Amino acid sequence: MPKTALVTGGGAGIGRTIAEALLARGHSVVAADLRFPDGVPEGARALVADVSTDAGVRAMIDDVEAREGPVDVFVGNAGLGFAMDAASPDEDWARMMDVNLMAHVRAARRLLPDLAHRGGSFVVTASAAGLLNEVGSIGYGVSKHAAVGFAEWLAFHHAADGLKVHCLCPEGVLTSMIGFAPYLRERAVTPEAVAAALMAAMDAGRFMVTTHESTLKGLAVKAADYDKFIRFMARETEKRRDEA
Repeated sequence: MPKTALVTGGGAGIGRTIAEALLARGHSVVAADLRFPDGVPEGARALVADVSTDAGVRAMIDDVEAREGPVDVFVGNAGLGFAMDAASPDEDWARMMDVNLMAHVRAARRLLPDLAHRGGSFVVTASAAGLLNEVGSIGYGVSKHAAVGFAEWLAFHHAADGLKVHCLCPEGVLTSMIGFAPYLRERAVTPEAVAAALMAAMDAGRFMVTTHESTLKGLAVKAADYDKFIRFMARETEKRRDEA
């Protein structure tokens, strides 16, 4: 029997490409999204779903289990990104955290421990911003840090249970979301490159999945000399202000 994979944010960009990669591996794939601007990957089932609420996440997973059976691979790829600063209202924080963090929490609440007992996979699409931060959006950087922390907790807490956890942290990808961080465009990779990196990590059993050497190099600088890292990010912030 083919494995059942559920990919949120599967209507465009990284999510759609991951869905295609899982289809190529013989999985039965459900692509869940609010909209499908790039169409449904051929062979996948489209499911309109809102992962910003607990009810929406539960309804999505209930639908898949009723039609395809238990989920074997969950890819929490739905994400939200827009400019924010410290003065942004609570409503913006709630939107960002609901999609970028709580959607993962709510999915794990619904899927575990059964997913772990079946040796299933739980993928958290975070971002390099979850390791380094984001100069253009405080909400994006903070919510992605939280997503990385949640993925880490799942990985070590369920290590003995059989759950396979992967944390996807691309640095810049050619999707519509790059619009709020256009300075990443020059070095951005394609969604296909991100999907390939995830498939390779799943094959190797690696937790951390990155797309740019600079991500882990930057993280090493951050760990070795936090003040140097802050000075660098301060320069990047001023540079973006001058470009605006």
